[in-house]
Amino acid sequence: MTRLTIRPSTSATALLIFVTVIWGFTFVTNQYVLKTMPATDLLAWRFCLAALLMLAFRPKAISQLSRTEQKHGVILGLYLGLGYLAQMIGLTKTTATASGFITGMFVVLTPIVGGLILRQKISAFAWLAVVLAAVGLSLIALKGTTVGRGDLITLVCAVMFSFHIVFLSRWSKSEIVFGLTTLQLLVTGIFSLLLSLATGGPSVSSDGMVWLSIAILVLFASCLGFFAQTWVQSKVSATRAAIILTMEPVFAGIAGVTIGTDDLSKRLVAGALCILTAMYLVELRPNKPEAIISLER
Repeated sequence: MTRLTIRPSTSATALLIFVTVIWGFTFVTNQYVLKTMPATDLLAWRFCLAALLMLAFRPKAISQLSRTEQKHGVILGLYLGLGYLAQMIGLTKTTATASGFITGMFVVLTPIVGGLILRQKISAFAWLAVVLAAVGLSLIALKGTTVGRGDLITLVCAVMFSFHIVFLSRWSKSEIVFGLTTLQLLVTGIFSLLLSLATGGPSVSSDGMVWLSIAILVLFASCLGFFAQTWVQSKVSATRAAIILTMEPVFAGIAGVTIGTDDLSKRLVAGALCILTAMYLVELRPNKPEAIISLER
């Protein structure tokens, strides 16, 4: 009898796809909450509560990290904080669908950032995948020949997320996943809280649906989502993770047109198909390390 063996990279890929479903649908959730409170307040509540919840499960998670690992966690947290700040501000000036796909531009930037920082050659196969993804993202984000202000701000988010993905793949190890995740959430929360305090402190909404939305963001998008991403990126390369994460804007688009108020267009469908094809190109050759920037340990 043949025994079926599931490789770690396969299970990691499946888990990361599941995370993109969660993150994709949170674009609509974020947009709803942002109607009642500033971006810094939402981020402060979301990430501070998520960090406290993680610490409640393992109070010594951060202290068990080495000095170097703690430094890495702080850097990763700052990239996340800056990325989410840009994303939330941009989301107040553009649609959830456009925000999702522009955020997904990190798939184009990740191999470039990884290649420049690590001084490693970027293969033609990797470029083929990211260029195809870029075409898909362009079909969604561009409105004629212009890009809106909110779209440009969201592009900053994509840059920050690309740095986060590259360094997370380099620094994440399976034995420190919980601590590294907790520290990232804590740093992002403190960063957001300081910005919020500068403008009067986190606001408290009287809308029960707002707090339900924040609870979903805390439990699923933050605690579960970033724990899963940190573990997955200890198993797969940065470029593969970036391509898989392009599913996030696809699901953001689905959420935008199903539970949101965004319109479904031929350009959106064509862009989504390009992104799915780019992901398939990377996953088609999982045993070809030359096809990606190898950041694996």
